[in-house]
Amino acid sequence: MRYLKVIAQDQSQSGASDTVHFHFCEATPGPGEDKLLFKASAFDMNGDGRIDQLCSGDVNADGKRNVRDEQLLKRFSKLYLKLNWFNPADSSRRYLQIFAEDFTTDETPEAVRLHFHEGTGSPVGASIAYKATAYDVDNNGSLEWILASDVNNDGHANKKDEHYVKSLATEFLKFNWR
Repeated sequence: MRYLKVIAQDQSQSGASDTVHFHFCEATPGPGEDKLLFKASAFDMNGDGRIDQLCSGDVNADGKRNVRDEQLLKRFSKLYLKLNWFNPADSSRRYLQIFAEDFTTDETPEAVRLHFHEGTGSPVGASIAYKATAYDVDNNGSLEWILASDVNNDGHANKKDEHYVKSLATEFLKFNWR
């Protein structure tokens, strides 16, 4: 199984996340670390909530590094920075593991799962703090059913959380990382 591990950090120590690291991983069977296949990073250099700098490559697996890759990273990062799930400075204990599932094995995912972890090493069930899922119930390419808790950590599970889950899941699918 392939998944994306997203780590946000407060490098400036301002109390808000300003750095997003993307680790494109493949789960390995048995104990031990999963295989890291590719990395990218996005930075909000001046604290305005906008991504100013990227260190990336071909993140959507279309064979070329171009503006589409940059736009995808910026959109995903901007959404993720709103979730308030980040680490102080260089820590990476809090992270999101996001992956797609294809129950019908027709090459189109029916679910995108978001697992918010707090711990180190490869993602394991014991380190999951909370979860959310976006489902494509009728397998038409649209995510219609959203199960979400308080993913933006504002103290309320509501439509805003569902919006973030659906938006992050939709953007994740554009990475073609399945």
